[in-house]
Amino acid sequence: MKKFCLLIFCFATIVLSAVPIIKSGEKISFLGDSITGLGTYHEIGYVNLVIDGLKNAGVTAVRMPAGKGGDKSPMMLARLQRDALAYKPQFMTLSCGVNDVWHSRNNTGVELPEYEKSMREIVTTAKAAGVKVLLLTPTMIYEDPANKFNTKLAAYNAFLKKLAAEEGCIFVDTNRAMQNELIRLKKLYPEIKGNLITIDGVHMNPLGDVVMAKEILRGFGLSESEIESAAAGWENRTFYSGMAKIRYKDFKKLVALANENKTSIADAVDIVLRKALEE
Repeated sequence: MKKFCLLIFCFATIVLSAVPIIKSGEKISFLGDSITGLGTYHEIGYVNLVIDGLKNAGVTAVRMPAGKGGDKSPMMLARLQRDALAYKPQFMTLSCGVNDVWHSRNNTGVELPEYEKSMREIVTTAKAAGVKVLLLTPTMIYEDPANKFNTKLAAYNAFLKKLAAEEGCIFVDTNRAMQNELIRLKKLYPEIKGNLITIDGVHMNPLGDVVMAKEILRGFGLSESEIESAAAGWENRTFYSGMAKIRYKDFKKLVALANENKTSIADAVDIVLRKALEE
């Protein structure tokens, strides 16, 4: 019995003592589209939160931004060497696929066979250069998992899961994390109109960036307690709304205000501004 208890204790210690797979001084290339670009631009963008979360866990990593608006898989492949591998990163997060599917609305998307070819070449080229790849699933295209874009995107994400297993990549299911968070938030704020974790249905607001960052930090091997410890320090990080910089903690208050007034988050900003002008 004592031996059994000791084994349980050891197992629990191993589970609770997660060790990051990255070391201080190592570089991370964040290769992606405009979601990644904005994830670098905003103080509370997911790229910056990943770097902060690692630092909070004792790892000082070097950020190498490589997000470019409008990029699809063939375009990302074409600039892989110049924008990512040339800087000799040890790790690369790869977020690609939203535009490949979303742009099919104007007949400029990338169909699955070509996407598979480009993504496989990006991964194998990065691996040949000694780079460890974290393969992110493309996030949702509008906040409705059943629409035609997300239905189509499911096959792209299924391919990425298969590719990650075949090539030994770290699979980071940001799409699933986003869907789960939407379910949670809709229960908490059932009266909100419009988008909850994106600005426009595609690009992240602070809530969406936090979801992405947490999932990537899990991919880097951080424990849940380390992730929540880091998240506690994100409250004063800012998001530029187009009119003003909004702290994360204040943005969360806007979400509650939108729910209370049965309106959108954008309209909640207007309510706050009107009240400020009246005072």
